[in-house]
Amino acid sequence: MPHPNLSAGSGPASRATATPPPPPRFGASEDADVRDRSTADASTSERAVAAALEPVAWDAYFDEKLDVRGESDADVFRVYARRGGERVGRRSDRLHDATATETDASRRAAGEKRTETVVLFAHGCAYTALSWATTIANLATRLDSSVVLAAFDARHHGATRVSPREKINDGVDDETSGDDVDVSAERLARDVASVARAVVGHFSRSQTGTKENGSMDSEERNRNRPPKLVLVGHSMGGAAVARAAATMGDDVNSATRDFDLRGVVVVDVVEGSAMAALRDAEASLARRPSSFATPTDAVAWFVRSGLTTNLESARVSAPSQIVLSNDRFVWIADARRTAPHWRGWFEGLSRLFLSLKCAKLLMLADTDRLDTELTIAQMQGKFQTVLVPNATHAVHEDQPSLAADAVAGFVARYAR
Repeated sequence: MPHPNLSAGSGPASRATATPPPPPRFGASEDADVRDRSTADASTSERAVAAALEPVAWDAYFDEKLDVRGESDADVFRVYARRGGERVGRRSDRLHDATATETDASRRAAGEKRTETVVLFAHGCAYTALSWATTIANLATRLDSSVVLAAFDARHHGATRVSPREKINDGVDDETSGDDVDVSAERLARDVASVARAVVGHFSRSQTGTKENGSMDSEERNRNRPPKLVLVGHSMGGAAVARAAATMGDDVNSATRDFDLRGVVVVDVVEGSAMAALRDAEASLARRPSSFATPTDAVAWFVRSGLTTNLESARVSAPSQIVLSNDRFVWIADARRTAPHWRGWFEGLSRLFLSLKCAKLLMLADTDRLDTELTIAQMQGKFQTVLVPNATHAVHEDQPSLAADAVAGFVARYAR
């Protein structure tokens, strides 16, 4: 990945608390056999180990999945969503289109509140929306059903479909050139904006009526206000949501908008450290396996390599990043083919982040990631910083409960 895993440390910024015990780790090195790493209090049989590494489907964490269209009809983005509150049961295992006719009124009739806030999550390079699954599951219990939590697969990732000429699946389409791939900072920012509008529209499609004289009382006016929106992005996704927020205009509270942008949360991406990490990024990617025999092997490798230290997250996240091709499971997105755009993702990001007129939160694994510009601004109180201990670059996968605490507090303060 363009951003390396670094160890957590201490610093002056506010810290998340209540660190849970670390999950079981499989393999002392990438060559170690997973069967030799079973925990002392668990069965050492191959069957028990296989069960511990068994992939978990999306619907263990989300209520529904839907496809929304981007700027072009050829671009169809996969979205996974759930509402806040405790899950009563899985709402649907079928795929919805964004033009579905289900309205807010019918949802309220089923016991759900009107959609007041949408939190949209963007993932990092080579991850998928399901990278956010465990964080969103934790976050949902801290909110009520007026809040929709939605994560989407970026172009060329997961189940999102784009123009065939832009495919970057190394195993399925070896003849596709990386030169045809548009994952530029500007393209990704436009994707965030178009997906945000589609998701907000899907979950708040109903219109309230007016009185016979055309006037509205205060309650009706409140119902007609656009939902509040919070954008959350990790690494590549963090750069994308920051740039998207900057393009949404200066008047973030305009009642004429599809949504009321209230805040941006950027997770473990800082211009200075990200740019410095680019030198080693390609070498790091070259060490990744090109394929896996089974999804279970992929889960084991994710935890063994330290890509995530959380086995639960690896079981839902890892399988969504691979696809079967010629009897082997290969990466859906070959991250190396995005390399021409890495610098563009991060250049100028610190200044752009600080220029945003909405509320801002930077979630980090370590203060070493802060560059000079952000360090000064952080001391001046221009944005909120939360440090998550015992986390690597995939902060939200390693410590989903602590990441959820940080986002829940941010939403409660700025978008409720």
